[in-house]
Formats: sequence, structure tokens, C-alpha cells
Amino acid sequence: MTIEQQIKSLLVKANMTQTALAKKALPDLTNTYFNKKLKEGKFDHDELKKIAKVLGAEYHYEEPPPQPPPRQWFTLNGKEV
Repeated sequence: MTIEQQIKSLLVKANMTQTALAKKALPDLTNTYFNKKLKEGKFDHDELKKIAKVLGAEYHYEEPPPQPPPRQWFTLNGKEV
């Protein structure tokens, strides 16, 4: 599941819109830029931590061996989203 899909799943569970999330988690970004970053999955670790906090979740990151991409995921109430 991509970061975009995970965030959208958390939004549904939190009954929150993308606009509300953007305003609360990353108020310095315009809504358009937030949506672009969401679509591309181009958030840095600090941004993803802020997003997780607003959504009541936790952000996790695991550095992979040299070749595979890193694993990134959220948990909500101890369960992976």
C-alpha cells in the first residue's frame, strides 16, 4: 500500500478531509501543494510524523538493504494501516 493510500485510509478512519489534514499538519503548505505531494508520495519523514500525529496514528520507517526501496507505514491503535 502506498503512502497516499495509507493516508487516505487514515483520513476515512479519522473522518477528516485532506484539506483539514493539510491545515492542521502542514499549515505552511497550500492545499494544492499538499495534494500534489500526497499524490506523488513525496513527504519527508518530519511531515509524515506530523500527518500521523494529526490522524492519531504513528509513522514508522525502516531502512532497507541497498537495493529495495525503504518500507514506510502507519499504525493506528497498534495495527498497521
